[in-house]
Amino acid sequence: MTQIVISILIDEACRDHFAEVVESCRSVGLVVHHEMALLGVISGSIDSSELAGLSQIKGIARIEKSHDVRCLDKSSGPR
Repeated sequence: MTQIVISILIDEACRDHFAEVVESCRSVGLVVHHEMALLGVISGSIDSSELAGLSQIKGIARIEKSHDVRCLDKSSGPR
């Protein structure tokens, strides 16, 4: 099982229930890293096998997997 880091966007219509959505996410296995209620965003990590259950939670508009972004060192950049 692989842990993935994700960001979750909460539907604007459900922002008044932000804390409840966070708890629902925790109940399916999300380890919450940050709660950004003003933005309607939760970030955290979850086992990839639990992702389908997370997508069924009422109030979630979008789930995005995190991607690593790295800068090239000087020796591998354009010349």
